[in-house]
Amino acid sequence: MKTKKRAKKKDIYTKLITFPWFLGMVFLMIGVGRVHATSHTSNGEDITIREWFKT
Repeated sequence: MKTKKRAKKKDIYTKLITFPWFLGMVFLMIGVGRVHATSHTSNGEDITIREWFKT
């Protein structure tokens, strides 16, 4: 009984971790793309990331 419960909990946790992680990766790719598209200076990256999160 204990092993079955642990396995179910692990399945739920892996689903909870992997799905947001995948979404995070997609958002990271979009963010990196936007930073590269908008800023060409080393200091401009921080500004564009902050502006992107505000919107």
